Amino acid sequence: MLSVRDKSLLLGIIKHCRKILEKTESLPREAFDQDEDVVEIVLF
Repeated sequence: MLSVRDKSLLLGIIKHCRKILEKTESLPREAFDQDEDVVEIVLF
């Protein structure tokens, strides 16, 4: 069973993954690859 802290951390990760998808799903792969800021943000 997850602790309250672990559950909170996982929910935060899911929230940020959803934001990444929202911001990048319409971005063509070439544009993504060329935008170092976006790549760095996603990797972080």
